[in-house]
Amino acid sequence: MFARTMMGMRLSLVIGLVTAGLSSLIAVVLGAIAALGGSVADHIVSWLIDLFIGMPHLVFMILIAFVAGGGVKGVILGVGLTHWPSLARLIRAEIMKLATEPYVEVSRRTGFGRLRVFWSHILPQVESLIVV
Repeated sequence: MFARTMMGMRLSLVIGLVTAGLSSLIAVVLGAIAALGGSVADHIVSWLIDLFIGMPHLVFMILIAFVAGGGVKGVILGVGLTHWPSLARLIRAEIMKLATEPYVEVSRRTGFGRLRVFWSHILPQVESLIVV
């Protein structure tokens, strides 16, 4: 019984880690686009987040898993593609707050582009939020 439990737990841990990684990646990309891309990008991403939060979560997850063919791949895609909106909203708010910090403003005025400022100043500050 213990061996069967360990084998099942191994699969569950793999599914959990892959889906968390996929969901976090989507959330970071969309949160950064919303916070740093300007008002049009912010409105589009915020609308997309609200759309996903407003949908019935379980039904959408089952639909994605069914379309993906079921199995482990379907579960990973279903969970990974439906669990990003709340993290994206949180990351967006944190990046918008960090974008007004003095050290970010100084780095922008010294000639760094948005992407370099994001990678060197903002992402390290948001990293703990992503990991949790």
